[in-house]
Amino acid sequence: MSSPAKRRIGRPENPELRDNVLRAAIDCYAEKGWSGFNFDIVATRAGVGRPALYRRWADRTALLVDAFKQLTPGLVDEDLGSLRDELVRLGADYSTMMHGPRGLAGTRLMADAHFHPDLFARVSAEVGERREDLVRRSVERACSRGELAADCARDISLLLFGALWERSVLAATGRAPHPERPDIEHLVSVILRGVAQP
Repeated sequence: MSSPAKRRIGRPENPELRDNVLRAAIDCYAEKGWSGFNFDIVATRAGVGRPALYRRWADRTALLVDAFKQLTPGLVDEDLGSLRDELVRLGADYSTMMHGPRGLAGTRLMADAHFHPDLFARVSAEVGERREDLVRRSVERACSRGELAADCARDISLLLFGALWERSVLAATGRAPHPERPDIEHLVSVILRGVAQP
């Protein structure tokens, strides 16, 4: 006769509480930056006690890194048969992410990078490198199809995501509309003209 399974001691993990805290963390960081980001303000925004945060995250850095990781939309590698189509899809996904609190938090992180490079490096390792890796895979396929003469994934990634990031900042200040798909298609066309094989 098998022994009964051991019961876990303490309260079970509440996924709704965790989601609320992560969203509150992104909102608070977007509004106040690193200097105004702490467990007190996040707990108040999420409507939970500080002990709930301390049980799940060692410190505010761990909390913010987790929030960026979990609230950054998952990007997938998909062979669409055309570098242009793949870049447009990646650009559209990125633009959607930048339209809202997660995008504002990313902009705040860029501003904090000079003063808190370790924080920037930890978040970038979780989310930024994934985007660059997807561009690299698309470029490798394009090279094998003869669309490009050489690997220029780093250049393409900087041009695409850099331009869309700047556009999102302008949109947040009301100085430009949020980029739509035709805007992204035009941007990708301009980039590819600059790196296309002669």
